[in-house]
Amino acid sequence: MQQLLTGIGWIVVLVVLQALGGALWTLMDSSQAKLVENISGELLGNIDTFGEWLLLAMATGLGEELLFRGALQPVFGLGFTALLFAFAHVQYGLTPVTLVVFVIGIVLGLIRRKHGTAVSIFVHSGYNFALGMISLLAMQYANTLP
Repeated sequence: MQQLLTGIGWIVVLVVLQALGGALWTLMDSSQAKLVENISGELLGNIDTFGEWLLLAMATGLGEELLFRGALQPVFGLGFTALLFAFAHVQYGLTPVTLVVFVIGIVLGLIRRKHGTAVSIFVHSGYNFALGMISLLAMQYANTLP
């Protein structure tokens, strides 16, 4: 139960970190942030149900944590693995959000060190799912506007 509560706490921290990073980037360069938002919409636009987001979140959380924290971190260390993790998420180019992803990689690596790979998988999956649910709710809200 303690690991579950710890994981939920870290999910909230990572979602807030992502939101702050996105808000800061929007303030710095709103046109570039909007462009990336549109690209994300194109890439993930067909994922529009609870079940699809849950499956995507679980698959990416499991796969990325097994690769980055489970396989690479013990060999290459925390910092280099977090850097690789950030570079694996630069499909839109190097942006301020890349730094946020690097910090998320550090946090996930520290979680793995302290609590194990299962908790880092749970946190990563939960974080991805939370972002998906926020996106889904925003889409549904936008569709209700006149």
